[in-house]
Amino acid sequence: MRVSVQVHTLVSTGDQDHDALVSRVRAALARFIDTTWTVSGVTRRADDTGFERVELVASSMVLARENYNLDERARRASVEGLAITQPGVDARLPGALIAEATLGLQEYLLELAQKRIERVDQATGRSWRIGDIQFGLDGEGYETSAKLTRRETALLDGASDELLTTSERLMLVAQVTLKSNAA
Repeated sequence: MRVSVQVHTLVSTGDQDHDALVSRVRAALARFIDTTWTVSGVTRRADDTGFERVELVASSMVLARENYNLDERARRASVEGLAITQPGVDARLPGALIAEATLGLQEYLLELAQKRIERVDQATGRSWRIGDIQFGLDGEGYETSAKLTRRETALLDGASDELLTTSERLMLVAQVTLKSNAA
């Protein structure tokens, strides 16, 4: 799962030591959750107190066991002049993994279509082929990825010893049109 936080810190307007700032932010993030953090959205703006306010977003993939008491842990990891705020968790699977799984589903559906063609050939005594295939969903109210799969949180079936797991279910529907080969 991905954990993200906002970091707010004050630096002197004359302070140009970027490495010291990065080191200070990374040390605070390590106190929060000791992992490798990715930092984005860094903004710097003047503050009425004569300091410069630096704000950024940090995120990292962490194990599910790190998902506890995030607000309090962020508060404890903060120090004077540097605050870690708004911890959040995104349990969705990474897009690359979804794309790979979708490709696997597409290949599986093509294999099923080929097997079905063999049965239709035998039943009709004619030779058939795939004339057209469309992947995707027409349903409303579902999150659909760019690869035309439906994503939803999977319900736990109780088969796992792990009580708190994160999972997603992908569904891909294919509309297959068969065409008869010329006799």
